[in-house]
Amino acid sequence: MGVIPSRVVEDGPFRFRMGTRAVSGSTFLAERSTDVARIDEKVCTFAAYPSRVDFVDGAALASAIACLGGDGAGRDAWRRLCTRVGPDLLLVRRSDLRLDAIAVAFPSGWSPEEALGRSVASIHVIVPGLDEALGTRIERFLRAIPSGTAYARDNWGLALGDALDRHPAHRRAPIRGDEPLESIFLRVEEQAFIGLDDSVLFAVHPVHVDLASIRATVGPRLAAALESMPDDVADYKGLTAKTRIASRLREASELGATRP
Repeated sequence: MGVIPSRVVEDGPFRFRMGTRAVSGSTFLAERSTDVARIDEKVCTFAAYPSRVDFVDGAALASAIACLGGDGAGRDAWRRLCTRVGPDLLLVRRSDLRLDAIAVAFPSGWSPEEALGRSVASIHVIVPGLDEALGTRIERFLRAIPSGTAYARDNWGLALGDALDRHPAHRRAPIRGDEPLESIFLRVEEQAFIGLDDSVLFAVHPVHVDLASIRATVGPRLAAALESMPDDVADYKGLTAKTRIASRLREASELGATRP
């Protein structure tokens, strides 16, 4: 429910893959670290909100920094490492599956500062549909990723505007559903889980495409995903206007091209 029924949705440079797949962790990071403007924005965001770069266990962090080819230890070394790459980074300790370190400039409606030090289970408890059985599978998956191995997945939502930083403190306007389609964006989080010696690195790289530029073959799939999305999931994702948006996407597709 709420899943775009296509293995790969592609529109020009935009690609959205369903399911989890094996990848090279270093390649995933390198391919998403060529946008100098984005990295500059990360640096400015961390300067404005220093609490978004923090850690709990210095020993675990030092080990992770060394695994990732960085040098030094502590917050400054972590910041240097994280501002060399495009994706946001989070570090989960294998021993207790707690979030040990954050460097998150561009969260999608959640507060990384409030999640730091908490268990993966307690962080996910607010997510509708993430039942106990699925939570157990997630924890088993995180413990089992071998060091040097990585897996990627994509997670999607909609956003009004293409601002990368969607921290809840910004109180960005919700989608009503009657805005021009050019102003409503499909926000896809490209995510990777990268196994390190004592931890798992979670890399998150949000990308946007506005609904008006999605070609007709993609619009109906997104409309179907919105229509099948449970109401509690829609509320969690800020998509209470999902029915209106789906209707407009279908209308635009039937006309052969999206329009405001």
